[in-house]
Amino acid sequence: NLANLDLEKTLAQLDSTMGNLRTFTEKLNSNEGSLGLLMNDQGLYNNLNATIQQADSLLLQKMDSVEISLITVDPGKEIWNLYGHTALRFHDLSDGRDLGINYGVFSFEDDGFVWRFVFGTTDYEMGIFPMKLLIDSYKLEHRGMYEQLLDLSAQDKLQIFKALLENSRPENVHYRYNYFFDNCTT
Repeated sequence: NLANLDLEKTLAQLDSTMGNLRTFTEKLNSNEGSLGLLMNDQGLYNNLNATIQQADSLLLQKMDSVEISLITVDPGKEIWNLYGHTALRFHDLSDGRDLGINYGVFSFEDDGFVWRFVFGTTDYEMGIFPMKLLIDSYKLEHRGMYEQLLDLSAQDKLQIFKALLENSRPENVHYRYNYFFDNCTT
């Protein structure tokens, strides 16, 4: 209702907001503060860009000593592993780091797990574990494992590494997965 609108107060708030926006814009266009410096200092931008390129180059060189494999696991006896499983192996031969990347982690403790599993609305998460732990867990279940070393360029390995980093961020690690219709092994 226009009669209830306090036009004078609204205009004063709008004027204040516009003043704050003007001050913010002036600071961005000046060399005040970190953001203004980053936006306006071409030398800083060039140095930052060169540093990023050097880091990418070092990572690319490091990928020469990395092997990435697809791990296929035989089916198990439980409903959630009847189809088997697949995982990635990220093995850095230069420092011995040997990781299993498992996109099939879930908890039986989640509210309504059984119903969510049956209806394909289970929330899964990406897990990164020492490869030995994954191997030992499947050995305990007497399930066979097969490794296929992927023939990838250093650039391909770097892209996978960056994707794994992105997927492992807290805001990306969980995802909805329908075991019966989107199964990773079938």
